[in-house]
Amino acid sequence: MSFEDALSTFENQVHDALVRAKATAAALARLERAVQGGTTEAFSKEHSDAMRLAAEAVAAVAGLDGAFTYDVKEAMASGAFLAEVEAAANGAGLRAFVRDGRLYSFPLLVRAESAKARVRVSGKSLRTVRPSVLVRLLAKEQGRPLAFKEATFLGVLFRAYTATAGEAKSWARDAGPVVFLRDLHELLTLHPGTEYPVDEFARDLLLLDRKPDLRVKGCRFEFPGATVSKERIKPIVVFDEDGAERAYYALRFIREPTP
Repeated sequence: MSFEDALSTFENQVHDALVRAKATAAALARLERAVQGGTTEAFSKEHSDAMRLAAEAVAAVAGLDGAFTYDVKEAMASGAFLAEVEAAANGAGLRAFVRDGRLYSFPLLVRAESAKARVRVSGKSLRTVRPSVLVRLLAKEQGRPLAFKEATFLGVLFRAYTATAGEAKSWARDAGPVVFLRDLHELLTLHPGTEYPVDEFARDLLLLDRKPDLRVKGCRFEFPGATVSKERIKPIVVFDEDGAERAYYALRFIREPTP
């Protein structure tokens, strides 16, 4: 049984208990009206109905104990959970796929946090993990304008880069030294409590890479790849909308001559 099916079954059981509880409340309301009107001949019947319905409601509520047996944490740890969300998203017309233990529905990233039975959607930790609800959330978020600001991100990278490579005026040549992106990510997350997973950093690098004309402090950026990959530096990997893999190794800035 899938997580969604298990939830639907349990939801029906909860709804049944709720219906019985409401019926009990309705019987008590009738008894109250009878008391308010002094209709003494109705007391016995309404009280009897309330007692019967209350017993049924109590039994229905008691039956909920242990009725939900689906192991959500295990499904998250095994990958079954994200696979189910992927299928639900594709069924709803969203482009989504699982890679390296993450669900990509660009530009959103979904990671299962099995220890807490939660999901993290692009930095936000959510307790609501029902697949159908998550798919609606993804569709809603994708319909909104992208809040990511490439120029702001470039400025942050430049500050981290110069903290490592030195100010531009100290560079021996117009091109600054190559700095590994994993080192920059580590620098960006040094502050205690900073939540910036490397997969989100990778997505932001991809979005920035699509804006090659951006400049900061008179410098352009580039992501050297072929020359540094031979050094066996572990790349930062991201997948685009089509599922194509993009690997980023390093960053450097290059001063542009003043006109």
